[in-house]
Amino acid sequence: MKKYILNLLLLVFLIGISSCIKEHPDSPPGNGTDPAGISANTTVNAVKALSAPNLNETVTITQDLVVSVVVVGDDQSGNYYKQLVVQDSTGGIMLMLDVSSLFSKYPIGRRLFIKLKGLVLVNNYGLYQIAGALDNTNTPMGIASSLIASYIFPGKWGITVVPKVVSISQLHDNTLQSELIELDNVQVKKGEITHPYYSSKTGAGIALESCSGSLADTAVIYTSKYANFANSIVLPGNGTVLAVYSGDKNNIPQLTLRDTSEVTLYGPRPCDN
Repeated sequence: MKKYILNLLLLVFLIGISSCIKEHPDSPPGNGTDPAGISANTTVNAVKALSAPNLNETVTITQDLVVSVVVVGDDQSGNYYKQLVVQDSTGGIMLMLDVSSLFSKYPIGRRLFIKLKGLVLVNNYGLYQIAGALDNTNTPMGIASSLIASYIFPGKWGITVVPKVVSISQLHDNTLQSELIELDNVQVKKGEITHPYYSSKTGAGIALESCSGSLADTAVIYTSKYANFANSIVLPGNGTVLAVYSGDKNNIPQLTLRDTSEVTLYGPRPCDN
């Protein structure tokens, strides 16, 4: 009898625990639903146009603007920190949020509706971000964790964003900044194929060269030292790289990897011939 009572109490305890466990917001079945009562009335590129191009300035958004975007870069690998990269059909932009582990609620492939009124558009000479506010030195700050739910409304997940297939030379005009891109027929420069993605020798950059145009076409793969693949060795072959285009610095396109599974450099190296 005593054993029966103990088993019954254990069962009640386990049921109590299970009732407190919440399902992950992005768990199956289905791919979720978009929030009711909210819809987009502008686009990413229209928001960027609130600031003149190629200036270093910030603009507080005063209009009742809403964009609908899909996450194409999150912080799961550690290559982004307190940032999300989002895009719609017109362009991409970076979101600054003052909270980590964003991927648990806003993973790659999730649609977000963002109410922009009161947020700050940051234009760093053509590189755009959305921030929460400016501090007393006019430095942009991420949207405070207590305010994120007032501005960002998550919707469906599991949405596939098809990368734009481009050449390195097409990146120089900076129009594809913060968008998911695909580079084909590329390889890491010969002197860097034994390096990890991040090291004190290379800094944060690994040089990637094109084999389908001028060999002067070079991009840099950026990797944070906190990325979970920072110590992985770069593949030595030729092939395809999927990445987020982060912008042009000193006339060299900068790329940010989401994961090394999107680097498929296994073929022969024609650039070396």
